[in-house]
Amino acid sequence: VLLPGAKEAIVLASKYATLGVVTTKTAKYSIELLEYMDIMKYFDVLIGREDVTHPKPHPEPIYKALSKLQSDTTKYWMIGDTPMDMVAAKNANIHSVAVTCGYADRALLTQYTDNVYQTALEAVKFITVL
Repeated sequence: VLLPGAKEAIVLASKYATLGVVTTKTAKYSIELLEYMDIMKYFDVLIGREDVTHPKPHPEPIYKALSKLQSDTTKYWMIGDTPMDMVAAKNANIHSVAVTCGYADRALLTQYTDNVYQTALEAVKFITVL
């Protein structure tokens, strides 16, 4: 099951940016899941735990995704729902936005980023107006 507003957020974000996934799950499982949910088509790269030596919160998975996207850290944002996501973004020098509809609550997430929203759609809307 997708987080609330996630599909709408992905569709909206894809109109403004190149999208990728960095996950601690395996790429094979994640791709199958995203294809089943009919959203894999919106992502240009997916980095799973088997694609790196050091998983999040190490910056390696983000750097690998950026390398495949042929981009630098100044143009990308990470939307995540865990402190580990926010730490990984900071370690990779990426802007971060946290969402509270996943694994962690606002009180915890605000310890890691100033940008905290209830849903991924709200997070994407925040990024698109910058």
